[in-house]
Formats: sequence, structure tokens, C-alpha cells
Amino acid sequence: MDITNRQQAILEMIIDNFIESQEPVGSKSMHELFNVSSATIRNEMAKLEKMNLLMQPHTSAGRVPTLQGYQYYANNLEIPKVRRIKQDITAGLKQIAEKYNVLTFSSTLSYENKMLTRVLIEPLDHEKALVAFAIDNRECYSQILNLTGLADVEKLNFAQFVKQEFEGEYLGEIYHAMKIKLPMIASKYFSNVQKIFELVEQIFSKLFVTQINVFNTLSLVENAPQELIEKRKFLYENFKNANFIAETLDLGTNKEFEVVIRENDNSLLSGLSIIYLPYKVDENDGKNVIGVIAQTPVNYKEIAVDLQRLTGGRNV
Repeated sequence: MDITNRQQAILEMIIDNFIESQEPVGSKSMHELFNVSSATIRNEMAKLEKMNLLMQPHTSAGRVPTLQGYQYYANNLEIPKVRRIKQDITAGLKQIAEKYNVLTFSSTLSYENKMLTRVLIEPLDHEKALVAFAIDNRECYSQILNLTGLADVEKLNFAQFVKQEFEGEYLGEIYHAMKIKLPMIASKYFSNVQKIFELVEQIFSKLFVTQINVFNTLSLVENAPQELIEKRKFLYENFKNANFIAETLDLGTNKEFEVVIRENDNSLLSGLSIIYLPYKVDENDGKNVIGVIAQTPVNYKEIAVDLQRLTGGRNV
């Protein structure tokens, strides 16, 4: 099927919005995001309709996805290069876990150095609005916001506030603003600061979710000395929780290459060696961390070489 990158992005946005709102999606909310006219968007929609990927319930309505459109969305939209490389690295970690019978882990935070190039918030009715934004003029995201709790004038001001404060900023700066500066900034313009904070978090927080994967957690128990078996069982049971893993291993974007060898002390990681290897797929990627947890001693050199080979020299 001959479909352009812009048509793919439009199809993805329409399906995302329709899944959330169950309402036909028109061209009004998209033309500014793609920096083209509404007529151009409607023309692209018509082409997608001819491909049987979209349909129009009635003449004055927007478009909704067809079954074939859902199928294309699920199976054929191109996986971005960065995501594909990270998937390959994650698959390689599973092989390393099996090779050495150790636990391997990965922690990824993307978009740190990408820019929010456009943002658009359009009212749908008195209480709801559609927000759509573009990252580096390539990746497009959208969702429905519930503005209940804001005064009418604040609903109008919210779109301008988001555009003024965040458009043109790097996502790392937005992440910092959300955590540190947002309450202070919002209090200058809005009475319901908590609601503004919740809305901004809803818009952007999914961009900053840290994805954590672990493989072969059973090795923690299998290789444990008798005196540490209870601690290892506790780790094994709780390493299904991403927050627990991140806190226990002190995973963060400031992590450097490091080999930590824990003595037999009172900590949960007593008697374990941990190898951390940070990497970035490209200059726009956030810092990611992969690593190994193993009973001390372990073949540190071979494992470190395998980890570096897995990242293809993208270490930072």
C-alpha cells in the first residue's frame, strides 16, 4: 500500500483520538499541528478513505477508522529507529542473562533532548478539549483533556499558557519545569493550581515514563548463599515492581558506567555485584541504562564487553 509519512501520522492521530473519544475526527485540530491548511488535511483524509483505512459516517462528519485501518495501524506503521534499536538491545539482554545465568536489566527514558515544536489545544465542548503536539516536527501525539474545575476564562487561558510556557522548549527542560517550577508559574495565572498541574502532567507525563525490563530474576535465588536466601527471595518477589527496581538500583539519568561490589552487609543487595552501563542511541535520545546483577564474584570483564557490544559503542 502506497502511503506517505504524513498520511501515516494523520491516520495514527485519528485512530488515537477516536479510541479515546469515540467521536469522528475532523481536520480542524490537525492543520496547525502539521503546518498545512485544513483543505490539505481533508485531501489526505480523502486519500486514506479511498485506501479503505478511514470512513465518513455522514457528509458533515469527520472520519473514523475502518477495520482495515485498525489493522494497518497495529501492524504496519513504522517503528521509529530509536525504539527499534532499544528493542534489539532489550532482546540482547535476555541472551546475556541466559549465557551467564545472571539477572539483566534495562532502564530507558527517551526524548530528553528533543523539542516540543508545536502544541495545539482546541475546545470540543464546554468541558473537554483536544490537545495535540509534535516533537521535533516528526512525532505527533494527541489526547482528550477534561477541563472541569477551571473557570470559563481559565479554560481559554490554559491553551495560551501551555503554548507560551512549553512550545519551543526541549523536553528535558519541560520535565524539570513540571517537577520544580510549574506550581509557582501557574499560581500567577490560575486560581486552581492543582488542576493546572494535573492537566500538564496528563499532557506530558507519558513522554517521561521510565520503561524498566528485567530478565532471569530467578538467578538471584538460585545463586544465593544460604545466609542471604531470605533477602534474595524478597528481591525476587519485588523485582516485578518498576518503582522498586528503580529505587533499589538507584537508576536515573545521571548514572555513569560503574561496577558496584556489595559486601555481605545489611542491605538488600548484600553479596551482589552490579554493573551499570549507560548509553544513548543518538544525540536526541535520553540517557538509558542497562546492566547486570550477579552473585559476587562474576566474570566482570566478559560481561562488560558483552554489554558494550550490545549497545554498539553508544556508551556515555
